[in-house]
Amino acid sequence: MASKRPLTIGEYPGQPVGTMYDSRREAMEKHVHTQSGRGIDARIDQPGAGAICPSGGYVDDIDHGDWILYTGQGGRDRKTGRQIANQSLDDRDNAALVYSHNHNWPVRVLRGNGADIYAPATGYRYDGLYWVDDYWTEPGADGFTVCRFLMVQLSPEEALAWVDMSDYPGQDLPTVMRWSRKRPDRRQPPTGRGDRVRRLRDDSRSPLPPATPPRAEDADGTSSQTGQEGLPEGNETPGTTVSMVYRKQRDSSVSRAVKALYGDRCQVCHIRISLAGGPYSEGAHIRPIGEPHNGADKVNNMLCLCPNHHVMFDRGGLHIANNLFVYERDGSPVGPLNVDSRKHLLNPANLAYHRRLHGFS
Repeated sequence: MASKRPLTIGEYPGQPVGTMYDSRREAMEKHVHTQSGRGIDARIDQPGAGAICPSGGYVDDIDHGDWILYTGQGGRDRKTGRQIANQSLDDRDNAALVYSHNHNWPVRVLRGNGADIYAPATGYRYDGLYWVDDYWTEPGADGFTVCRFLMVQLSPEEALAWVDMSDYPGQDLPTVMRWSRKRPDRRQPPTGRGDRVRRLRDDSRSPLPPATPPRAEDADGTSSQTGQEGLPEGNETPGTTVSMVYRKQRDSSVSRAVKALYGDRCQVCHIRISLAGGPYSEGAHIRPIGEPHNGADKVNNMLCLCPNHHVMFDRGGLHIANNLFVYERDGSPVGPLNVDSRKHLLNPANLAYHRRLHGFS
């Protein structure tokens, strides 16, 4: 049984972190997880995943509170709980988590009793938003291929962008988010995602892929990747560093609408990138948003581009004339920009601003 309500990405109004539910049905009625019999909350008619429910169903799951190594959907014997068939990233539910990773959408986590020490003693508990930080496939404990999703909890600051505080009159963010500090034996959240992943890779319980691929061995046992003349040898075990990222607030619905208008095909090269989670493209602002440029987060200031042409456009490797013809930096013609003249009316002032910004007359 599944809810007919639209899939909600981010926090659901009136359901703050730490809310308890007696059953999956109650959680479903409150729209925290809208699938009663599946671990991944995904729909056929909508992209992305709304939530996951770690509840001890898969033997390959690992839960450390602020990160979860979550096993994908499929191939599990419901009677024994063991894996009896391979999983695939092309499965609808697994592909939904891949889509959320590709588009930086957070996923709600509803923990069920019996999952691990971080699970509630009874019932179910909403434990906040997590990023799909990484994904891959590998042999599981039962010898079958499983899909692995590294889920990393958002900090309160990161989660703020996905909470509408007007839904909680008279309350402050810490009260709404609660950050689950009341969980027994829960470690304090680290300072950044880089530190979280570093600790994860150092953890003996975590079967993350190695940070660098193993070296290929020649027939005589010597390595064939010891370096090439004139190139740096590199580092066999590179470390990590902690960084803080500030994201500009933007309306993701604008980007989604423009990308949907062109079927995720780049407006410059017409290429459509196909991934396990579905097609991938990027929304590019013509006049950058935020200070000092102060561009608008509106459809008339947005393009649908592939990653290559997004970087070229943002760095001045491409510019667009008022007649919507695209040129490279040296003036070489690329071709006409694909534009839906009925629905996608670009603001010429934004195009002119972009040309001035990168030194084009």
